[in-house]
Amino acid sequence: MTRNAGLPKRPSTLPVPRRRLTRVEFAQLMLDQEGRCAACRQKLRADLIVDEHLVPLDQLGTNDLSNRALYCTACARNKTADDQAEIRHGRRIRGEAGQKRTRALRKEKPWTQQRTFSTNRDGPLKRKMNGQVVRRPARRRKLRPVRSFRNSPSRLLSVERPNPDEAPGVDLLLRRQTDGM
Repeated sequence: MTRNAGLPKRPSTLPVPRRRLTRVEFAQLMLDQEGRCAACRQKLRADLIVDEHLVPLDQLGTNDLSNRALYCTACARNKTADDQAEIRHGRRIRGEAGQKRTRALRKEKPWTQQRTFSTNRDGPLKRKMNGQVVRRPARRRKLRPVRSFRNSPSRLLSVERPNPDEAPGVDLLLRRQTDGM
């Protein structure tokens, strides 16, 4: 049983598209509000007036005049930020967005989820520090010289007396190391 089983589902109706105010409706709102901002009650200036929905259209508000108000730009900016935060919070709580939703979708249909961006060292793309995404250059494997550990000095020091037939020049190497000590 899912955690959000008791909560009502969001109606499948889409939000109504925003409709501009007519001049008559704008004048009616100005008269109703006495030319003042709906939030801070400051006198509205003609160039700084924003009409806002009291209940946002995304939360199934309407374009009716009873759902509209005039705000100054500063108050409208604050109201929009608050509305956006409430909308995101509501969608997370209802399970329509967020990490739980993403994980649930990934469990249901893993083939529909887009893959994460492969920026690991093995991936074909890389993200630069400035955010730009570029294709990695084709890597060429460096050919390392093959080292033979048969004649390594550490091995030679641990051996009591190497056979000169197996490793020619070892006596000379051992003499140099013992002379230096």
